[in-house]
Amino acid sequence: ADQHIKVLDGLCSLISAQGCAGIELVFLNMCDSYDHGSRLSRAGVPYVLCWKTACKDKACQTFATAFYKALVSTCSYGSAFKEGCTALLERGFGPGDPDALPHAAGIPCLLWNDSKGVDKQWTSEQGSTRGEKVWEPDCDYGGELRRWREPKGEWDKSAWAGKSEKACLVALGFVTQMPDGSGEFSEANHGLSTQGFLTPAALAVLGVVSYRDLWGDEGNVVNTARGGASAEQVREAARHVKEAIDHRQASIEYFKKLNFKKQSPAVEQQHLEMINLMQKTLDSLLNLQSGWRG
Repeated sequence: ADQHIKVLDGLCSLISAQGCAGIELVFLNMCDSYDHGSRLSRAGVPYVLCWKTACKDKACQTFATAFYKALVSTCSYGSAFKEGCTALLERGFGPGDPDALPHAAGIPCLLWNDSKGVDKQWTSEQGSTRGEKVWEPDCDYGGELRRWREPKGEWDKSAWAGKSEKACLVALGFVTQMPDGSGEFSEANHGLSTQGFLTPAALAVLGVVSYRDLWGDEGNVVNTARGGASAEQVREAARHVKEAIDHRQASIEYFKKLNFKKQSPAVEQQHLEMINLMQKTLDSLLNLQSGWRG
């Protein structure tokens, strides 16, 4: 590691002193390389890829392979970066520090000085042709948002939350089986990732692109309940939503008790966002029940 740092120090010093003519991309595919990446970016390298945290070897390989394949076909660094992140998700990795979260790949980061190769939205958000994009927890993909595997124990609250959320959908008549006849969503039929998260294919069966689209006062769950579900179905769905909220809150407390020194706040933030959506779902279902009783 010390030798790698010396090499990076030398590279940064060389580019800072002599400029970066002819260099378009530097990819520091190694742990905790953000500081050196920032130095290279400030020295004028148009695009720099690095990792903000520790990173798993398999994640580095997966990301790099997908990134370069996409770069060849799109010639867009922003698009290639997103493809790299998508590949990590498809392999069951989530964003975060792997020293704190077993399923996390690390947090890759793209820094740029030339906005031509990145999404216009990114540059408008940052108000400059120079900026950075990190792999953030996304409700459309992995993280703790949509874990549907069987819980590994009483402590496995995010999986218990997923189990309750699935039960809610089943109560309202959602299909939770792959259309090829291979049964309930599983790793074997590509309905779940290796870490037990719903895959994009499974979300498509549920009729959404993002797991978030199922929940909230205007999500598919509430709209399905309004569209002809029976009072018993709505009552059962509301019960399972309340269970899911309790499990997600318990998951937050569990991780706090573990007191990881490098615990990313991203996991807690994901649960809080989902709790907010689930509470809106529950309130809408309860209001629907009250209207029927009235």
